[in-house]
Amino acid sequence: MDRDVTSRFLLDRAVSHLNHASYGAPTRALMAYADELRADLELDTATALGAGLAPRLAHVAGRVREELGLSGGEIAMTSNATESSNALAASWPLRAGERVVLASTEYSSVVEAWRVACARAGARVDVVDVPVPTSQAALLEVLGAAMPGARVLVVSAISSPTAMRAPVADIVDLARAHGVDVVVDAAHVVGHDRFDGLEGAAAVFGTLHKWLSGPRPSGFVWVSDEARVDAYPALVALRRESPDLVERFSWRGTWDPAPMLAVPAALDELERWRRSGVIARAEALAERLGDHAAHVGLQPAVEPDLLAPRLRAFVVPGATRERVDAALEAAGVRAWVGEHDGITLVRAAVHVYSDEDDLVRFVTALAPFVKP
Repeated sequence: MDRDVTSRFLLDRAVSHLNHASYGAPTRALMAYADELRADLELDTATALGAGLAPRLAHVAGRVREELGLSGGEIAMTSNATESSNALAASWPLRAGERVVLASTEYSSVVEAWRVACARAGARVDVVDVPVPTSQAALLEVLGAAMPGARVLVVSAISSPTAMRAPVADIVDLARAHGVDVVVDAAHVVGHDRFDGLEGAAAVFGTLHKWLSGPRPSGFVWVSDEARVDAYPALVALRRESPDLVERFSWRGTWDPAPMLAVPAALDELERWRRSGVIARAEALAERLGDHAAHVGLQPAVEPDLLAPRLRAFVVPGATRERVDAALEAAGVRAWVGEHDGITLVRAAVHVYSDEDDLVRFVTALAPFVKP
């Protein structure tokens, strides 16, 4: 790990941390800032956690909207993508017999939220198989074939298990040509990448603490002006019927809003990293990870035109998830390991504190699983 940068984080320096895309990695400065926010809230909780909270969260949501490049619609703050997807799935006005399409590479809890919503409405979930490794042509062909007669398409801007950067604008155009509402899972977007085409979606949701350096949890949900849905929190609480989306999601019982209130500071830190070249350096390091992996024969989970800037996934042939986990653990490497259609996948997330040694440790641990 880059020790100069790592000192800004509460991370074990003996470990190669390549899994912040799962849980995030807050900086010491923003953890301290969140504590300051909490102390400030305690000065007058009746106001700070009461009538004064929604306006502050509206400001935060506005900053997130700006980062996403969304000009219209309504946006509110949530704890994470799971809360957001549950809210959208439960709120969507599905009717009996309608069909919701998701790719097989979608995040499992998102798929499950729509399964529950469809079961209640008498609709059905159609999980379409996306081959891994994935090409853009194959992805568009699979999704295009599923569009006739569908009501909703749920698609990740960057998929969790395969780190696939989807052609969102093309997918939105494809779905809208069939009258299909598009819901975009942007859990790996803010702090990582920027996308065209999000405004064409009916709704966008995501987590913020994965790629921003603020404390967890924080997330968002956005609904377009054209969407035929009123989004409500899955949790029934005070102000649920408010006409204002921010206020609906602000009242969830007594809770700690400090991580969400720290999001603007995290966005400011991200911008400083962009200007200083730190993000560009991390993206270049991710490119070198691909080179290291190719050298030992690891196969990327997606074709080059679908690569995400700092998130890479690889196929580990003939190895179980347990064996790969054990090998990475023994090497002092933290990376996500999972399965897709019987194939073991391993995913590495490159951050500003990553260095060449992290890449070498990761690839060296996996090399024995690749047949010469």
